[in-house]
Amino acid sequence: MYILIPPSEGKNPSSDKNYFSLDSLSYSFLNSKRSQIIYYLSNNNLSKEQYIKTLGISSQNFEKINIINSKITTSQVSSSISRYNGVLYDFLDYNSLNETAKSLFNDSIIIFSGLFGLLRPQDKIPDYKLKMGTKLIDGIKLSKFWKDEITEVLRKELENQIVFNFLPTEFSNAFDSKVIKYKYELTFSFKQENINGELKSITHWTKALRGSLIRYLLNKVSDFNSIDEILKVSKLFTNNSEYEYSKKISKFNERKCEIIFIKKYG
Repeated sequence: MYILIPPSEGKNPSSDKNYFSLDSLSYSFLNSKRSQIIYYLSNNNLSKEQYIKTLGISSQNFEKINIINSKITTSQVSSSISRYNGVLYDFLDYNSLNETAKSLFNDSIIIFSGLFGLLRPQDKIPDYKLKMGTKLIDGIKLSKFWKDEITEVLRKELENQIVFNFLPTEFSNAFDSKVIKYKYELTFSFKQENINGELKSITHWTKALRGSLIRYLLNKVSDFNSIDEILKVSKLFTNNSEYEYSKKISKFNERKCEIIFIKKYG
């Protein structure tokens, strides 16, 4: 079983006295591409204006981010799960999970990253600022830059596995899911009903709901090898969010499902 999640833009300061080592990361197959990006961030000839535009940052944050990105190879590190502190990670609340759930999380989570491609929760990483949608080397989006290598890693890693895909589109574009022979793939969507009864995908609470749902699954599913139990437990998720499973519009087939939760109007 594997759970695919995005990183977060927000990051905690370093908590480890050790310094970054590319060779310590999971999936060494990705190191060549990782090195190219790190070298570019450290040695690019971009002007301040070009740097701000390329990385999609504000002028006020230019100096700070430029320094952080240029010193990646000499930076102190934190584990991925300690480094990222965005909304999904806040609602997942890894530190308060019991030891069984933590162990399951560490074994099953794969984190996507614009800088590193793929990470595992205990990989030690530096602070950095880089979005997967950034057009960096030769003006190519990082999702495209990474696509062949990430696809090759996941093709082997996810074969005949039950996979929970919590990735936004930007990260799903970083690999070709069609070549991966999943045992079963689950995706989850949250929609809100408006006054006319129309359903609209939500954006504001999606990260929080995904984090809460991952936490819920880790705590509630007793057998992650049983797709029947996984589906049964997933359908019961509410987390006091007013979003409830919709049997009517959720989609199922033999190897894939999209479980859709709806918040009724009013």
